[in-house]
Amino acid sequence: MANQKVATVQRVVWDVVLTIIMLVATFIVLVVSAFFDLFAVAFTDYCPEPCHAGAGVAVVFTVWICSGVIALVGTIVSIIRLARRRRAWWFALATLLLVIVGSVAAFWLYASIVGY
Repeated sequence: MANQKVATVQRVVWDVVLTIIMLVATFIVLVVSAFFDLFAVAFTDYCPEPCHAGAGVAVVFTVWICSGVIALVGTIVSIIRLARRRRAWWFALATLLLVIVGSVAAFWLYASIVGY
């Protein structure tokens, strides 16, 4: 009993590299989205008559905060999976895709509410 060896799971290098690349891309998308959303919100002083600038700003910031939380949770889950030597690339991919969808949704909703 004392001489039994415990089998260890090998760390897969491509999984670690791919996960890190996707998580970095997630935060780059988040920062670029925040930059464009900030400029979109900054120029709401002139908008056509059926404009609802307050609702547009609320939608942009709500979606951006949700995207930030999704990015944070996805990063934490990916790091935990990597620490346990499990595949983590698909968590990072899902996080990246959700942040991209959130960024597009924020811009589309803002444009539809403000009336552009």
